[in-house]
Amino acid sequence: MKHFYISFIFFITVSITYAQKAIVVSGGDISNTNFSISYSIGQISQTSTINSIGSFNQGIQQPYEIFNKQPIAVCKNFTSQLGVNGTATILATDIDGGSSDMEGEFTLSIDNSTFTCANLGPNLVTLTVTDEKGLFSTCTATVTIEDSIVPTAVTVLPFTLQLYESGSDIIITSEDIDNGSTDNCEITSMTLDKYTFDCNDIGENIVTLTVADAAGNLATASTTITIQDVTAPIVFTQNITIDLNDAMNATISAGDIDDGSIDNCGIATMSLDILDFSCTTLGDYTVTLTVTDTNGNTAEETAIVTVIGDDLDGDLITDACDSDMDGDGVDNENDNCVSTVNPDQEDVDFNGIGDVCDGTDVSFPQGFSPDGDGIRDTYIIEGLAQHGDNTFEVYNRWGNKVFGSKFYKNNWDGISNAQSVLNKDEKLPAGPYFYVLTASNNTVYKGWIYINY
Repeated sequence: MKHFYISFIFFITVSITYAQKAIVVSGGDISNTNFSISYSIGQISQTSTINSIGSFNQGIQQPYEIFNKQPIAVCKNFTSQLGVNGTATILATDIDGGSSDMEGEFTLSIDNSTFTCANLGPNLVTLTVTDEKGLFSTCTATVTIEDSIVPTAVTVLPFTLQLYESGSDIIITSEDIDNGSTDNCEITSMTLDKYTFDCNDIGENIVTLTVADAAGNLATASTTITIQDVTAPIVFTQNITIDLNDAMNATISAGDIDDGSIDNCGIATMSLDILDFSCTTLGDYTVTLTVTDTNGNTAEETAIVTVIGDDLDGDLITDACDSDMDGDGVDNENDNCVSTVNPDQEDVDFNGIGDVCDGTDVSFPQGFSPDGDGIRDTYIIEGLAQHGDNTFEVYNRWGNKVFGSKFYKNNWDGISNAQSVLNKDEKLPAGPYFYVLTASNNTVYKGWIYINY
């Protein structure tokens, strides 16, 4: 038997109505003068005879299918996940939604089976269904590529940072913390939960790195950053002067010596090695100011404290604190002239004020009683210390000189020493006597004295 194909030969109606069909013809040897062909259109079987002159005779036979139909392509959408290598591969069956062919076997094929990170999201894929005779049909499906693999976040090992001397914040970046984080596609961002560090962050700080990929997958990893402050304070001091005339009990504080010391994280304490200068020896003293910051760093600097005050005797003890202010060997509490050297404590008028500093005005008592009872036994002229170079003379009522003394010392006890009287070196009788005192400035004082026993 021989087979051959005749397309659109017999009737124009065949070409119009079955334009995509083929007519399968079977018959005898075409070398015969007459041969017949049988064919079918739809389910109607036809038999026709062609004679040697080309006549075409048609007849009805049993149904015999001679047309092959196209397969039916049916698609379905499909979602695929990228792998760790960043690719995804699909099969034609993944998007086949039940394609078929009425006459037998068929094959499936797609125009794209491999996808990468660049194809994230929806992708149109064409499914082609081809039967055994080469007829085919197509459909289109949406293949959605997803990436559900999170990145691998890797951080550096814990490390230490030291604060700047200037006090500026330490600023880090994600790159400082990342230690080779990866993703099957690509990393789109790396962020930290903390970028800046200052004095409030002294010690260990846990810093978290967050890595994001193009699909929005996140991964985190943490490391520890230890912040240290190793910068010592900068100490500024100033010299000061203490005047013990103003206060014998003189104390100072660190604030008196400090002249604006600074530290990058703040000063916690300031202290001095010497605080008390009460009644100390006059002169210069070196003091040390120690400054400690909030993190235990210390620094120190010196300054000069100059102690001044009145020093009458030059012994470097201020007079207010000197037990022997005038340096005469007599303590102030016993010295009748504290501010003037007076080692013999002379007090010619017995007023308790040393002659060297007695400024009492001259005063003459009206009398005295030299009876040896220890009370007014000598004639005492107050203020006589101002007139040490003097002459004192006493006369009786008849004008006779009964007593005379050059440089009188308030020591006349009523005994006559004049040459012109009969009772020389004897006590004068009670009664009035006239005195004359010639002072060093030639001032003459006169008056009456009464001796009484």
